[in-house]
Amino acid sequence: MLMKALTFVLSVVTAATIRKKDVTGHAMVYLAENTGQPLHRASGILYGFPENETQIPDQFFMDIGYGLSGTRTGGGQLPEPLRGWTWGYDEFIGRYNSFVHNYHTSRRFGGPVQLLIHDLWGVDFYSSMEIIPLPGDNGDWTSYNSFLTTLFQHLIADDIIDGLYWDIWNEPDGSSYYGRGLDRYLDVFGHTYHRIINEFPTPRTVGPSFAYLPNKGKQDWYAAWTNFVVANNSIPTWFSMHFLEDSGDLTESINAFQGFLQPAGINYEGPFMINEYGSLNQQLRASNCAWNIAQIERHDALGLRANWRGGYELHDYMANLLGKPDTYPNVIPDEAGYWPTSSYQVYKYYNLNMTGHRVKTSMTDDGLGDAYATVDSDKVRILSGVRTGTGEWAVGVRCLSCVGLPTSGNIAVHTYSFNAGGLYERFDAPQDLGIYVHSYDSDDLWIIIGQTDEWVSYAFEFEI
Repeated sequence: MLMKALTFVLSVVTAATIRKKDVTGHAMVYLAENTGQPLHRASGILYGFPENETQIPDQFFMDIGYGLSGTRTGGGQLPEPLRGWTWGYDEFIGRYNSFVHNYHTSRRFGGPVQLLIHDLWGVDFYSSMEIIPLPGDNGDWTSYNSFLTTLFQHLIADDIIDGLYWDIWNEPDGSSYYGRGLDRYLDVFGHTYHRIINEFPTPRTVGPSFAYLPNKGKQDWYAAWTNFVVANNSIPTWFSMHFLEDSGDLTESINAFQGFLQPAGINYEGPFMINEYGSLNQQLRASNCAWNIAQIERHDALGLRANWRGGYELHDYMANLLGKPDTYPNVIPDEAGYWPTSSYQVYKYYNLNMTGHRVKTSMTDDGLGDAYATVDSDKVRILSGVRTGTGEWAVGVRCLSCVGLPTSGNIAVHTYSFNAGGLYERFDAPQDLGIYVHSYDSDDLWIIIGQTDEWVSYAFEFEI
């Protein structure tokens, strides 16, 4: 339907008018620059799968394009009697079985699986860092070697090889490796890496999976680790980062990481594995989901949504994309009856609607607004969002003539909103805000967004 006004402040104006509006920032869409096929690189998920491999209906996976980036799992945070190797073999096998179920779920959709070794080892459920038993304590590697040997035997017996990636240790920098320090962590990384490659013919490994971004802290750990893996011949298949900063900029972080890799003699062209992205606040905001999607797609990275739940909730809800009748504090692990959240609808639109080919985009100068865009034979589609905050910002679309439109004239923009929603709140579809006809000139279209709610994402479509 045609509308004379929308329920949020939106207008499309000429370049001359936009300068008068003093917009905070401008995200840009460059229709002339094809950046390849949409592969839904941001649709990976950290944990989020129940042990019942069919408890979450397949359609929820397929509608968001789950597959390319896969999952990361290892039985973490499961309570007694499922606390991992350091509590005994029986508690290890419980976590291992959880991992196996998650592995099969992911592989059903072609998704790779990063095995979190530290979770199978069992570093949670200790009262303090000082008493967590770690590989190499007091120079003793006996238990850790027995753990790895047992793990290898189970994986081989269960034919869990295809699509498997080894994430050797998660966030060792965050606690200075549980008080043991950098050198101990490097010993564990090298020891584990070489045990893996000696057992498996073509293993795929991941690292360093630090808590800090390379441009945000622990630069001494990044420098030491990159030089170590070269000297130790333990360079991983995927280089990984956690993109959890509310003030993040993935371009800066990748450039900073390359600033450590290249001097160490590592020529890595990607893909960077962003194996946790989105802070707790960002997880619930549809707008921030769109912002993170744009960041990941821009760099052809691989992205997994972070997961901020604990216990059995960590192993459900597809990392907060779904809800169901009984949630915290009355969690029923084997309960189904799922529904989508507002964030889920962003990923569904990203997968099912944004077809054709991707085009280059850039975020606003202040880094707060961003956009992801595709061009198909019938339409241009743009998904926009903010990292945080409110205010007026813009999405500019450059070179409409590149998709067969006149350099000036009128254009009908169809707008959808993905509205605010709480944790597990049901949201069945984006809101259709209708179609509004606008004028444009100079071969550029400018869409001004009055972002009054930082939780809300917008999608724009126009025919070509």
